[in-house]
Amino acid sequence: MPEFQDRLSYIDKRYDHIRKLAHALRKKVNELEDIMALDNDEENMDTIQRLLAEIKREKQVIRDEVHVIKGELSTAMYNEDLRTNILNFLEQFEEWWYEDPPECV
Repeated sequence: MPEFQDRLSYIDKRYDHIRKLAHALRKKVNELEDIMALDNDEENMDTIQRLLAEIKREKQVIRDEVHVIKGELSTAMYNEDLRTNILNFLEQFEEWWYEDPPECV
């Protein structure tokens, strides 16, 4: 059980990281929209290109984080299901083991 809780805590930390990345990404998109509303001179075009590159990079980082979280959650759920199944099997086995045998007549 502690391993399951540890994995959930780890997933929660990764999720917080994604939220921070998404917030930063929204800021850059807003900045990009503000710049695009201005005159499209050479300096603004360079800034637009730079922001687009940063947005693409951060978008990929977020995708990678989501992939890691999905994998961690899948592993945690698989391990927890396996643990539950084993405990259920052991409980059933103990019940069977201590059960009175049928009497033969």
